[in-house]
Amino acid sequence: AIDIIVVQQEDGTLRCTPFHVRFGKLGVLQSLQNKVYITINDIPVEDLYMQLGEAGEAVFVEEDTVC
Repeated sequence: AIDIIVVQQEDGTLRCTPFHVRFGKLGVLQSLQNKVYITINDIPVEDLYMQLGEAGEAVFVEEDTVC
């Protein structure tokens, strides 16, 4: 794990230091079905997760909302 620093900007948006997540290929068989859940200071963040790609990399998923 690495430390990530997040700073709230004057306009209320959040900016953070860069980070990446990657798992070994052997540990992510059927990786497209695996979600990586986010916690901040041991508190789960709801409605935010990453999904594992074929090479074991984790990327943020943006849900499309239809009105």
